[in-house]
Amino acid sequence: MINISQSLQWRISIVRESTAAPTTANMTSKKKELLSSALKRTSEWIFSQEIPSDVNIHVGGVSFSLHKFPLISKCGYIRKLISESSDADLSVIELPDVPGGAEAFELAAKFCYGINFEISTENIAMLRCVAEYLVMTEDHAVGNLVGRTDAYLNEVALRA
Repeated sequence: MINISQSLQWRISIVRESTAAPTTANMTSKKKELLSSALKRTSEWIFSQEIPSDVNIHVGGVSFSLHKFPLISKCGYIRKLISESSDADLSVIELPDVPGGAEAFELAAKFCYGINFEISTENIAMLRCVAEYLVMTEDHAVGNLVGRTDAYLNEVALRA
């Protein structure tokens, strides 16, 4: 089982900007910055308090012990699964068809937690696909993974 809290040791380095909770189209830039800052502080607090995970996500035979808040803040698909669940205390989510499998999901989860990793030509296709699958769009967080992968493709991969 993989515990994302332990992954602070994995700090690998990505071009990363602050992220935010869902915003509305008319939200001011200042409000977006405040939401971004609040989400970052919440993720840091989760790590500093060693809060026990509240959801296990199974992907390709691997179980990830995670926290709902960082995931629903950035993943529209997981937000939908949790909000539409008849189980008020949903604690296990099966994701059998994640593009890129457990490796891709682990990177997406790290992104949700604000953990640095490298976007490269080796993982960009996998990251873009998992971001689309999990609905990690700007509708859910500013600077979300779909936008980051698109920016990488446009600025780095397609220029080479």
